[in-house]
Amino acid sequence: MELRDTMFKDVRLWKSSGKKKSEFIKDKNYNVAKFEYWINKYNKETTESFTQHFKEIPIQEELSPKPDQSEKIMEIETPTGIKITIYK
Repeated sequence: MELRDTMFKDVRLWKSSGKKKSEFIKDKNYNVAKFEYWINKYNKETTESFTQHFKEIPIQEELSPKPDQSEKIMEIETPTGIKITIYK
């Protein structure tokens, strides 16, 4: 198995384990600094992979209702602060 695959596997295992980094790598043959390097690399690659599949849906301005002219039927707010409002 290639080093990248091994480290990415360890990163995924660590993320699902709920353990602290230092606790997780206790029996590994690398230190926290090297593990953090691979965590950052993993996060960057998975984020880039995710955004490559993002497809923007354009909305024509004249078709989108004005908030004061429509009834709000649903509003969703994510933990990251993104808010989605659906009007009737």
